[in-house]
Amino acid sequence: MADKTIPAEAVILIDNWPDGIIPSLVNTEPDNGFTGSEHHNVVAAKYQVGTMAKVYNNGTAGTSVHGWSTLMYAQNQTTAIAAAYELCQPALATDIYGVSSTVANALIADDICMMMATSISAMTIDYYGWFLVGGVCPGDWVTALATGDFPTSNLVIIGQATCGAGAGTKAVLEPQTATELDSPVAWCLTIDET
Repeated sequence: MADKTIPAEAVILIDNWPDGIIPSLVNTEPDNGFTGSEHHNVVAAKYQVGTMAKVYNNGTAGTSVHGWSTLMYAQNQTTAIAAAYELCQPALATDIYGVSSTVANALIADDICMMMATSISAMTIDYYGWFLVGGVCPGDWVTALATGDFPTSNLVIIGQATCGAGAGTKAVLEPQTATELDSPVAWCLTIDET
């Protein structure tokens, strides 16, 4: 069975990444926005990897909602990212701030990880840029996140979610079971679409 999706406005990501927020990036964005070509999808990091930015989304763009969002500067490793809303986990290659959207390259062997990042655009392998890691989708700040869906497993999901393997090689949100000890990566406020 194919994977399903859940509307982005129905998901609140849980920021489980270990780092603080850079005070100069609280409720402000980098020059030319989070997808600016000087610092996003670039071969050389323009910010320290692991830098966090926290912004308030007013819910005026597309289907986005009110609430805080946390974005993190990281390196995309092992697999090219095709578009926004690809789920990424820490990669095996280096440290936790190198992420991969392919489950086979995830840091955690059982394909479930308590840290998840979401792409905000297409990205080249080994390039640096911003990833959504917590809160609501900041559609007011990132145009590609104003509307869209998160991928989910073929299991109905509502409530706590973890990051797991989908029908293909990409990571998806899936229901957290009672036997999983990992922290949830998201709260899903509605069921996934059929």
